Amino acid sequence: MQIAGWRAAVARSRDYWTPPAIHTDQPASMAELAAYARTAPWTAQTSGPLRTAGVIYGYGVAVPYTYTTRYREWVAQRPGRLLLHLGGIKLAAMTGPGIWLVDHLIYPAAHLVGQILL
Repeated sequence: MQIAGWRAAVARSRDYWTPPAIHTDQPASMAELAAYARTAPWTAQTSGPLRTAGVIYGYGVAVPYTYTTRYREWVAQRPGRLLLHLGGIKLAAMTGPGIWLVDHLIYPAAHLVGQILL
């Protein structure tokens, strides 16, 4: 590969791995994120297994994760919202269905994630 080719590859890699300036850059909207999953320039292929895997990842991981994270961000931005949210969780956890949900879904899922990641 030529020197210019290496420089272009390093520049593309730097663009890919550099996080946004969170104080000045607006985050992409959910519609933009979904469109990016379909038409992103991360591969030159317009079809095939790599593009399919990217679209599945975009719709199966990136969009749902961003969706839930944006709502958590919204809740955490105001103390009243956060207190109401935490109070609702506590109230739900103290009811019959809430206790079952914690014991049979949330705790085992958290335990599994802990086993995998730690």
